[in-house]
Amino acid sequence: YLAGKLDLDSLLTGHYGLDEADKAFEVLAQGAPGRGLITFDK
Repeated sequence: YLAGKLDLDSLLTGHYGLDEADKAFEVLAQGAPGRGLITFDK
């Protein structure tokens, strides 16, 4: 991935903040294609 040979970013269909985790799980439960990423700040 870091060498640029594997494009993981194109597999992500949504970016969610930690405060939007409920929304991310709703989308997952609905069977939407792709993958979401939940991020949080330290």
